[in-house]
Amino acid sequence: GAGCERGMSRRALVNILIISCTSGVVALLALLAATLCHKYAKARRKAKQAVLLRGSGGAPELSLAEGLQYHLFLSHTWATGQDQVALMKRRLLALMPGRGRTAEARQRSAPKIFRDVDDLQDTDALEGYVASSACVLIFLTRGYFLSPACLREARAAVQANKPLIIVHEADTTKGGGPLAELIAECPADLVRLIFRPRGEPLLEEKEMEGGSEAHGDQAD
Repeated sequence: GAGCERGMSRRALVNILIISCTSGVVALLALLAATLCHKYAKARRKAKQAVLLRGSGGAPELSLAEGLQYHLFLSHTWATGQDQVALMKRRLLALMPGRGRTAEARQRSAPKIFRDVDDLQDTDALEGYVASSACVLIFLTRGYFLSPACLREARAAVQANKPLIIVHEADTTKGGGPLAELIAECPADLVRLIFRPRGEPLLEEKEMEGGSEAHGDQAD
């Protein structure tokens, strides 16, 4: 909602861990996600912004491999992430409005981003939606790994070897929390597969006066 958007524009509270980017499409989406997070720290600018190719000055054209329907799947729990993910999708589409002279042409060439409220028709087909997406963004908030639907989406992404983008919501007033606490909600097998794909520790907690500070290694 508008209140959520104003709150997120005041603070930079989202940290992105890019787990795996194996194609140009995924790398571009990860870059856009990173750009989106930086925008949370700034007031909304009046000038219209868009991602353009440096060489031609035109908008990039995103392709999809055969059998894929979406460039990005937004995985989140409604309880703590619905408003933020809606804003993410709006901002991503605003940055990449598509190519063409007509609105119809631009819509056809714009990124295809799956969000349950917009695209989900059958809850029994969650795994199929994940399978038909080029990569999956996990919006990590409190309760994400306690949601049966989110667990289905996360497991489907891992089993299909989908590139993952993990966005951590740190603001406790927006359903977030310390990264270590949110990872502690994750089943052990998924911790290893999502956060520690090569087996090395992700987090080290150092107790600080009046609290703790988490340090993380970014996974490839």
